[in-house]
Order: sequence, then C-alpha cells, then structure tokens
Amino acid sequence: MGSQLSAPFSLSPPDSPQQQNPKTTSTAIMSSAPETLETQNLNQEQEAQNLSQEQETQKQEQEIQKQAQETQNQAQEEEEEECGLCLYIKKGACKKAFVDLEKCGEEGEKNNVKKCYEALLAFEKCMEANQDHYGVFLQAKKDAERRAMNQLEQEKQKEKEGVIVDGRNQEKDKDKEGVAELIDFR
Repeated sequence: MGSQLSAPFSLSPPDSPQQQNPKTTSTAIMSSAPETLETQNLNQEQEAQNLSQEQETQKQEQEIQKQAQETQNQAQEEEEEECGLCLYIKKGACKKAFVDLEKCGEEGEKNNVKKCYEALLAFEKCMEANQDHYGVFLQAKKDAERRAMNQLEQEKQKEKEGVIVDGRNQEKDKDKEGVAELIDFR
C-alpha cells in the first residue's frame, strides 16, 4: 500500500521560479531586465520633467505674488502721499470725475482751459447729485463764494466813497495833490 508519488511534490504555485526550468527563468529575468532599465530611465526622465515643470510653476507663482505685492505697496504709498481730503472724495461716487479733474491739473499747460473747465463742471455736477457724501464741500464752496462776494462789495463801496483805489488811500493822495498845488501857486 505504500505508493510513491511519481512527480516531485511542491507547495509552491506552478508559476513560481522553483517550478520553472532554470534556463527559461534566467532568460525571462534577463529579457525583463532591459525593459526595467528602460522603464526606470523613462520614469526618471518624466520625474525630472515634472520636477522642472513644478519648479517653473513655482517660479511663476512667486513672480505673480511679487508683482501683486509691489502693486499693493505702490497703491498704499500713493494713498499715504494723498491728502485726506482727496482720499475722502475718491471714496464717494464722484471718484472718476475727481480723478479727471486731477489729471487736468497735473497736465497743466498741455490741456486747454475749456477741457479743465468741463472737468470741473462735471465734478461739481456729480457732487450736487451726491450731496449725502459731498454736501460738506458744497456748503464750504458756497460759504467761500459768499465771503468773496462780500469782500468785493465792501471794496466797491469803499472805492465809491473814495477811500481806497488800487490798495491806496485816495483821500491822502488828494491831500498831497492839494498841498502840491498850493506850493506851485506861491
């Protein structure tokens, strides 16, 4: 009853190298070796390209961030250089009209008077339409105009009375003329 197995008994799977012919196994390993090296080289090249692309992308992102920071710094410097009144005006609805008026003033002689006057009228019209923000300025303008008109009227009245002409006291000038006439007659 003792039967012997005619084939060697193995616990390893049939595809394992232990079951295969040693010559076939070494050929398979050698034939896969060049593919593995080629694959490794391709993988390394792809990794290098990917790394290079990632570095380039990072450089571009850093440049964009740097430009954004410079723009923000420049805007802050411009705001710090501007007067508080200008900043307040620009926060309202008439920012564009005010900037146009500023540009006209900055360009100076390059612009004609008519263009600047039109920019001023557009700004004033905008302020009138937005009195909730610009009412204080409009009132200050009216007060200044009223004071200027009062001063003009006072100077005209004094001129009519003969007190002041061209910043001089006309009555004193008349006295000097009278004295000069008296001297000439003697």
